[in-house]
Amino acid sequence: MASFAERLPIRDDVMEHARAIGWAARNSSKPGRSGPEAWVMQAAPSWSQEHLEDDAESVSVALPALLGVALSVTLPDPVSVSAHRWRYARSGSAGCGHLWEPADRLDVCGDWLLGAQVEDAWRSGAGFAAATGAAG
Repeated sequence: MASFAERLPIRDDVMEHARAIGWAARNSSKPGRSGPEAWVMQAAPSWSQEHLEDDAESVSVALPALLGVALSVTLPDPVSVSAHRWRYARSGSAGCGHLWEPADRLDVCGDWLLGAQVEDAWRSGAGFAAATGAAG
């Protein structure tokens, strides 16, 4: 994540699949959020694989620069930066929405069944609820 003293000259609040940046979002654009101009960035899987063992400091410098390149703008120096490695954050996809065992009344839901985004976790749970009548 990188924060800046002023709003960046970028119209969109979310960017996906742009070279080395897999996903980036303006943090203050999220519902109920305010505060400084801050961007949360996730590197693309290929970039992450190449830089898996890089230290947090070098990644904290590299990703904001790569965000600027992806957006075709010159970014000001960040006020603050932070990096965290989630080595196993991206799951694959099992190809099904949920796993229901009616005899034991046991269901397994989660993003890993559909993809790697938080939305996939929600879709998994919603799919279970719709299939079993568990929705409110």
